[in-house]
Amino acid sequence: MPIGLLIPLGPSLSKAFWFDEQWRAYYIAYQGNWWQALTADNAPFAAGWYLLERAVSILFGTTELTLRLATAAWLPLLSGLLFLLASRFVRPPVALVVALLGSLVPGLIPYVVQLKPFVIDSAAAVAVVYFFLLAHSPPLLRRRHGAALRLLSYLAVATACVFSVGAVLVAGPLLLVDAAVALRRRDLAVRLLGAGSAGVIALLALGVFVLRQNALTRSTYWAPQFLPHASLSAQIGFVANGLAGFLANAFSPSPTVLGGAVALPGHLSALACAWTLALVVGAVEASRQPAGRWLLLAVLGSLLVALVASYFRYWPFGFVRPNLFELPLLALLAGIGATRCGREALWAVRWLSRPSALGSLPGGPPLLSLAAAVALAGFVAGTGLAAAQEATAYASVAGNQEAAAYGWRIPEAVALVRKKALPNAAIIVAGAMAIPGWA
Repeated sequence: MPIGLLIPLGPSLSKAFWFDEQWRAYYIAYQGNWWQALTADNAPFAAGWYLLERAVSILFGTTELTLRLATAAWLPLLSGLLFLLASRFVRPPVALVVALLGSLVPGLIPYVVQLKPFVIDSAAAVAVVYFFLLAHSPPLLRRRHGAALRLLSYLAVATACVFSVGAVLVAGPLLLVDAAVALRRRDLAVRLLGAGSAGVIALLALGVFVLRQNALTRSTYWAPQFLPHASLSAQIGFVANGLAGFLANAFSPSPTVLGGAVALPGHLSALACAWTLALVVGAVEASRQPAGRWLLLAVLGSLLVALVASYFRYWPFGFVRPNLFELPLLALLAGIGATRCGREALWAVRWLSRPSALGSLPGGPPLLSLAAAVALAGFVAGTGLAAAQEATAYASVAGNQEAAAYGWRIPEAVALVRKKALPNAAIIVAGAMAIPGWA
């Protein structure tokens, strides 16, 4: 099914690049000293994604379709990995819902058909958590070649970090805590070796390739999403506003240019409340099991690393495009919470329907049973509303006939310049978005 979702998006993959994609395509296809050129790109990207796109460019040509397809192909992988990860916490039917809702969030869908690494970031972040939990799975450890399979799982975590900056943010806290636990328990042969090796690979990918792309530190574009060097109260307000964006805007039509919460229409406000409640319940439920605690560490730890990086102007904090990789993991937490709420509400409906149940309470069983039924219906309606929002965003991208995301018809502009310009003419291109740091 996820592969089939790419088919309606096919026509959008061949449309002309717009500015955000053009500068990425420039660096991907650059024939000079590309290693030196990376110090001036507008936003950092991972070595794996960059080298994959360069390989596609060399083998199949530098066209909109080939470069975008190498990114769009990660959407089915994201859905599949999220289903596998969710199946560790909830039943398969619920895991399927989580996988679809978590991979088709309105903020992420537009980037499936753009030359940007946000889809692969999301897939890699989910892969990190999945393979990390696999490395700690008792059934795996009991197998004949359990130690080798565990090391391979750690290697998969490291590979995800090579392909995604977001994956490094997720893996860092997991591997650090894992290595500390391994040292304390003197589990040096496999666990410390695996966690340490994966951590070294992730740090090398970050230090050698990503941090070299430091033009963002000199940019002003993401300044509102950098932790201010100000009073403690200002910093607390900044963090609260950034976190609120993940709660309020997760299903907004175009949320990713925003760093915090904004006013929403009534139905989206109701959905945001249900999403927040499901996340809170899911976090409490996850904290009661070892795998769930690792999941919480992945989410909260990556947010903390992003916050620290924003202080040094290396990475924006809050609900913005580079942090979309958090949404599939948050969708899993919400799925865990919604499952618990639905199970409790269903149990309450059945229990309160008995004639002897709480008959002495004011209002009696009918009133309480009705309240439980309303709660259950609310979560079902919330899931349906979330699906409707995602379907609307998907249909909008699939049916978009504009040549560029903002209606810029770049090929027509180039053709006009070629037609009108004299041999020695100087062409000046002015645009509000042509500023350092646009990502």
